[in-house]
Amino acid sequence: KRCDLRSISTMTKPSAKTPSSAEKVVFVTVGSTLFDRLIEVMTSEEMLNLLKSLGYTTLIMQYGKGNVIPDSSHLPDFAKLSSIIRIESYRFKPTLLDDMARADLIISH
Repeated sequence: KRCDLRSISTMTKPSAKTPSSAEKVVFVTVGSTLFDRLIEVMTSEEMLNLLKSLGYTTLIMQYGKGNVIPDSSHLPDFAKLSSIIRIESYRFKPTLLDDMARADLIISH
């Protein structure tokens, strides 16, 4: 199944950040489960270019128990992908509140 990438531009929330903030963040979370397809789509070159065209500068992904790990050790083209926008990822943290507060767009399932 293919994701409709065009719908993302309509899902952004009003930002509490000042207009001078250079960082525009997308936060993707799967919680304590796994959703490898979501992580695969979010790290696709097509998606990263779309996010960049919408002004996003950083993609933060919480990938839970997933097998798709979005980092340089697991994605062969990570250097190329992370040159499009900054990519941060982790399996779990004690709380997601800081990442949620930092985000301009939150994607979850």
